[in-house]
Amino acid sequence: MDFISNVYKTDTDWEESALLLIQEAAEQYITELFAAANTFAEHCSRVELLAEDLQMARRLET
Repeated sequence: MDFISNVYKTDTDWEESALLLIQEAAEQYITELFAAANTFAEHCSRVELLAEDLQMARRLET
């Protein structure tokens, strides 16, 4: 979190609960992104993920 503090040049203290919440949200986002990308790979009869699968999943989330 020092990175965020440095980017915005603020003197911040992060509570543990806030950091855990950010971690949980990030993990959920990544899990959902990879699940969507895996669906594209399965549709193409592949077992491995390609960068294009992740790119397509990201395009569809917006």
